[in-house]
Amino acid sequence: MEFIRDLSLSETNRWIINYRMKTFSVTIIIKNEEDNILCCLASILEAANEIIIVDTGSTDSTLDLLKNLNCDKVKIFHFLWSDSFAEARNFALSKATSDWILVLDADETVDSADTIHPLLEELSRHNNHNLLLCPEIISNNGCNLKTNIRLFRNSVQNRYHGRVHEYIVPDLRKDQILSVPITFRHTGYSDDLLSKKDDRNLKLLNLQLTEEPENIRWKFFKSRYFPPSITSMEKKSLLTTVIHMGKQDMSQYENYVAGAYSELMAFLFNEGSGCELNRIVNEALSSLPDHTDAHYYQLLQQYDTAKTQFNAELASIERSLVDPKKMLERDVDHHSKYDLYQLISLVKYKSGNELDAMRIENTILNDVEVTFLHQELLSELKTFLTQS
Repeated sequence: MEFIRDLSLSETNRWIINYRMKTFSVTIIIKNEEDNILCCLASILEAANEIIIVDTGSTDSTLDLLKNLNCDKVKIFHFLWSDSFAEARNFALSKATSDWILVLDADETVDSADTIHPLLEELSRHNNHNLLLCPEIISNNGCNLKTNIRLFRNSVQNRYHGRVHEYIVPDLRKDQILSVPITFRHTGYSDDLLSKKDDRNLKLLNLQLTEEPENIRWKFFKSRYFPPSITSMEKKSLLTTVIHMGKQDMSQYENYVAGAYSELMAFLFNEGSGCELNRIVNEALSSLPDHTDAHYYQLLQQYDTAKTQFNAELASIERSLVDPKKMLERDVDHHSKYDLYQLISLVKYKSGNELDAMRIENTILNDVEVTFLHQELLSELKTFLTQS
């Protein structure tokens, strides 16, 4: 409940109580979403005050499904596609009549939508900033987003920019970006449809880059696509450019720098460029000490290095064991060379090299110098390895 002063009665210091709860509109742009749109609407229909749906040219049964809903809350508009998601979204925003706007995609659903009204009431009472709110978006591919602005006041200053990967442009001097306890679930698309979407997005990004060639956002998103037309060198060059540009103003572009480092490290890892990866990992950690991907690849490299050194030492010991001039046994030694064989066999078995472990066991069992006790113990070990 919001208390608003009645200015017409200010001389008597009277106050009135405004009982009207804050309202919110949902805006969705669609095209051929017959598989998704009903689930999307079911998750938000009851909570929303109105739902603005803008169709950009559906040819499937999407529009028929919407018409059959026969719901006054759902308002359908048509928009001629102009190679710009921002223009389509802004058209949808212009049709919204509520106090707040929640932007939803057709392949998303909202968890516990009934919590949105109380949240807006609380924020409206205690904060007069232009709030830009970010829900948690959980995708079925395991990728979660927490910095995507999807809920904001209905104001002409809140408009999208960009042909694709469009975004609300915040005024960092006045706007306040907050994470809120609202969860979207993103179902995603089939591999075939994703491939078509990637082709479309790359086309739109290239168009956007001709209009804004120095915009770090468009360079960053282009680097995430890797069609046959982009060479390995071009991808690395693009990511390096994003990193260099972003470091000029980390307060504004830290996310792009971190994302570009993540993309570059993953690319180098898959390419098998160990030395270059090590350099980039160290460079990333010097700029972003808490970069989880950098720590991840650093640990992987340390493990690979330790594993290589360990395997080299193991091979050296094996060579020594078959050389009669090496690995001499002394009465004061706690372990014999056969103990070493056993240990090597177990190590190889534990590391998944069962065939090599059995080869070593056979070597020990065929050694005429092995005592009866050793044979019995090693036979038990061999039985254990065979049965495990």
